[in-house]
Amino acid sequence: MLVYFERLSVREKILILVMIGLIGVLVLTTLIVRPVLGYRANARDSFKDAAEIHALTARAAAAPSTTFDDNGSSLRAALTNTAAESGIVINRLNSQGAEIDVSIGNTTTVRLYAWLARLANEHQVFVQDGAIQPSADGTTITARLTVKRGR
Repeated sequence: MLVYFERLSVREKILILVMIGLIGVLVLTTLIVRPVLGYRANARDSFKDAAEIHALTARAAAAPSTTFDDNGSSLRAALTNTAAESGIVINRLNSQGAEIDVSIGNTTTVRLYAWLARLANEHQVFVQDGAIQPSADGTTITARLTVKRGR
């Protein structure tokens, strides 16, 4: 190979050396510089993501707590107050930890669903389980619902 190189003119030798130099720069850039710069960019992006998560977590931790009594007294109060305001008669409330079984008798479907929508919107109370039956007179309904704050 050296014999071949020795036979080349000075101009050809310079061109080959420049080509080898450019290939060396390309290899150096591809194998060393770009990974290092990519590592720094990835680290910067990871840091930004971690800072956002930390800010969200700190904000959530600083938010007022929405925990409730084990017996569900605030949930019970929300149910009874909104039911009275909506004209719904609650026959029975039975607490089961964070859930409350509610028995409602003789109300209209419109009134019941409006009350449930109000509970969801104002108090974040949602139905976990339920059964709705038509009353004997056929104009009203009775309902047995299990409700819980949050989803």
